[in-house]
Amino acid sequence: MKLQLILILCATLLGCAAQDADTTASNSCEGMQCMSDEEKKRAGYQCKAITVTGSRLPVKQCTTASQREEARKAAKQMVDKMQQQGQGREVQ
Repeated sequence: MKLQLILILCATLLGCAAQDADTTASNSCEGMQCMSDEEKKRAGYQCKAITVTGSRLPVKQCTTASQREEARKAAKQMVDKMQQQGQGREVQ
């Protein structure tokens, strides 16, 4: 019974890994990768090495100026919401 469970788990993991590799290979030209340098400059395209919690290896994260602004607004909204909840106000 344990052997069957382990085999099913391994088959599931291998299937998921193979699917991701196929998807990545077929979608090689997505988003900013196909843009010219001039288009990237106009969009405010920047890449940063972000250190993820629990890992020593940094992850490359590339965003446009509008994506960074949207993330900044979402973070500010979340902080404001948490502060309002801490003061006992109702948040909608």
